[in-house]
Amino acid sequence: MADLRIAIIGAGGMAQRHLKTLAGLLGEKPVAAVCDVDRTRASATCAAYGGAAYEDAALMLKAEPIDVAFIFTPPFAREDAVKLCCRKGLPFFCEKPPAADLKAAGKIVEAAVKSGVIHSVGFMYRHAEMVEECRRWFDGQAVTSAVSQVACGVLLEPDSLTWRKMAAQGGGPLLDQAINIVDIIRLIAGEITEVHAFGSNQLAPRSETLTVPETVTMAYRLANGAVGCHYHSWAQKGWTCELELRAADSRATLDFATGKATGSIKGEAKAAAVVKDYYATEIELFLKAVREKNPALIRSTMADAVKSLAVVLAASRSLETGKPERVKEV
Repeated sequence: MADLRIAIIGAGGMAQRHLKTLAGLLGEKPVAAVCDVDRTRASATCAAYGGAAYEDAALMLKAEPIDVAFIFTPPFAREDAVKLCCRKGLPFFCEKPPAADLKAAGKIVEAAVKSGVIHSVGFMYRHAEMVEECRRWFDGQAVTSAVSQVACGVLLEPDSLTWRKMAAQGGGPLLDQAINIVDIIRLIAGEITEVHAFGSNQLAPRSETLTVPETVTMAYRLANGAVGCHYHSWAQKGWTCELELRAADSRATLDFATGKATGSIKGEAKAAAVVKDYYATEIELFLKAVREKNPALIRSTMADAVKSLAVVLAASRSLETGKPERVKEV
């Protein structure tokens, strides 16, 4: 895989995480080119991981013979980068969420499907061994309820990215983090069809730099008629990330903070764990799919990823309307 010429579009925090993974998989200088609106940041990334620095993605892809692109822009700036890769027939890996709104998501899916390029969306939990095992535990069983919670201290971090806290840009806890849990619920329990959400700002009042709730609760209905709920807070110290699933005579809990899953499945005790870094696994599978021209290896396509996006956007609408909202098709 080391011979693939890799371009990075967006060199912020998520890029730095994935670049460490790429360096571990492909060698110390795995990158051929880096584009970022901040030329200084692009240059610094090139110094660490190789390649030439650019401020314009179109110019970069015109000037450099690139084999594959990694898109790490903020969600509100992903549409142009994805469409650019699709026009060039360039395989790409895109961080989640695939877009910031349904209109952009629709255009991205249309471009990806029309181009036929191999691509992957970064829903990393899909690549955790314990998630794969849990899917097998519930295979053939109808999930009757799902309960999850995520809590961390994003709003307690002075250097937290400003755009993450803006409804129109980062989407707050729902679009930034809860979408990961929603994606796993969809994967194991089936589609979510209706959402009713409530939000609060008890510790961090809304302001010009904070236009999202610090804490959100989300009740929802699954396509099979089952119900579930999700709690999410950005105003608590520590890190909690759990999902509990139940069926008629089965129950399992996935703890993403510890990387362990336990359950009682039809009376039999079960346990599973995260064995390998799922960020590494998702990139390995994507690059393998590119090398082998095998899209069947991809676990999260744009067409599927936007279904998880549609759920959290329905929850965002519910926060504004105060009413249950149907999940819209993209």
